[in-house]
Amino acid sequence: MAAPETASCPVHRAFDPLSDDYLVDPYPTLSAVRDEVPIFYAPEVDMWVVTRYDDIDAIFRDPDTFSASVGQRPVFPVSEAARAILDKGFHAFPVMSDCD
Repeated sequence: MAAPETASCPVHRAFDPLSDDYLVDPYPTLSAVRDEVPIFYAPEVDMWVVTRYDDIDAIFRDPDTFSASVGQRPVFPVSEAARAILDKGFHAFPVMSDCD
């Protein structure tokens, strides 16, 4: 499950947190990536994945460098029906997962 190394950052193209296998039991996948490449970019969700406690703790303590402001951003494009509702003035309220 190792991510290929690039000149600038590790990218893990096979990591898919929305796959059926991952959703049924994410722990084997998370254990493997934590051992092999604990921080990597996941193009499937256009996000960085951080798997080690100490790294996550450091990120949470440094909101000037790391932001959670896109935590509730849709992973996939919004449907036309949903876009119509949003365009009428729906405003989401901040929740803990998208507040720094």
